[in-house]
Amino acid sequence: MNAPTLSSLRRSAILAALVLAPLAAVVAFAVSLLLQDEYQSTAKVLPPALYSALARVPIFTNEVTAERMPDQQSVRYQSDIAMSVLKSTPVLDALVKQEGLARHYATDSPRVARERLLDATRVSAGRDGVLAIQVSDANSAKAASIANAYVTGLERYVIELTNTTARARAEAIRQQLALAQQRLRELDAAFVQVQARTGIVKVSPEQSAGSANLNDLRQRLAVREAQLTAMSVYATPGNPAYVRIQAEAQALRGQIAAIVGQPRTGAAGRGGSEDEAQYQRALRDVRTGEEAVDGLRKQLAQAEFESVSKLAGLQVIERATPSEVRSGPRRLLIAGFAFLAAVLVVTLWFLWRLGRLRSASQGSGAAPAAS
Repeated sequence: MNAPTLSSLRRSAILAALVLAPLAAVVAFAVSLLLQDEYQSTAKVLPPALYSALARVPIFTNEVTAERMPDQQSVRYQSDIAMSVLKSTPVLDALVKQEGLARHYATDSPRVARERLLDATRVSAGRDGVLAIQVSDANSAKAASIANAYVTGLERYVIELTNTTARARAEAIRQQLALAQQRLRELDAAFVQVQARTGIVKVSPEQSAGSANLNDLRQRLAVREAQLTAMSVYATPGNPAYVRIQAEAQALRGQIAAIVGQPRTGAAGRGGSEDEAQYQRALRDVRTGEEAVDGLRKQLAQAEFESVSKLAGLQVIERATPSEVRSGPRRLLIAGFAFLAAVLVVTLWFLWRLGRLRSASQGSGAAPAAS
């Protein structure tokens, strides 16, 4: 039997590719017709900050709060935690029970139902923190129902987490409040002793106003110093905003010195100035203790409200609705892959036969014939 020539081998490869590749594509497309159609529904939500404590009520009535710039890393971390919550076993078990997925997936095993549900679910997060919950199912209405059930499960988890955290915070605040009230009673007793020792019952309006403003000035100074510390990471000393905040901090230090330091020094020569300074300090301590107790009471009221609140803070951007457009299987894509796979197989076969032909030709000492 004559050995095949290079040209005949090339013709055979081309013929096989022309026959087998379309045939493979047709067969793959026909097989894909046996697969069930799939529909996809998407729900979009913006979850709250699950990893951080809720906003604190200012303890001092004149407290100044620093503005918090959005942190992209915190948004990503928050989204990752929300995605982990959606894939947790308690949430999945609740969904399986609520939607009757064990019967829908024709299984008696909760583990198998959870795995089927996870296989049909895709959760992704955008740069803005919005979660997209996509569910695929042969029934478009069922896919939308499951996606919306995910939103309900996340909302239920957030409410439970908020209530549990608030109860723990309320208990801690009660303990702090008891300590603050005890401290205030001690300050009141010390203030009464100062009044009895100095004989001062009421100070001048200027001194009283200075004592009332001192706490406010100190709080504002703490905010400015925190801003300077944060800006020193990325701003130069000549940055206009850095210079402005630095000047504000210096001015606040001067005002505090004017209330606390300068009057005490300038009045050293006057009779009774030391008694007035002691009175001022005792009065200032009492007012600080009163403001602390008042602030803790506000925090306790907020924590007790949150411990029973049913407000999740979950913003639903888009509810899932049944889709009329089929999302899978992608039959043309399957046929295209089968076509390319057939061409690849024929190419590998051609290279294998070509290698054997060249080996045989080298062994006989003649080059492979071209025709």
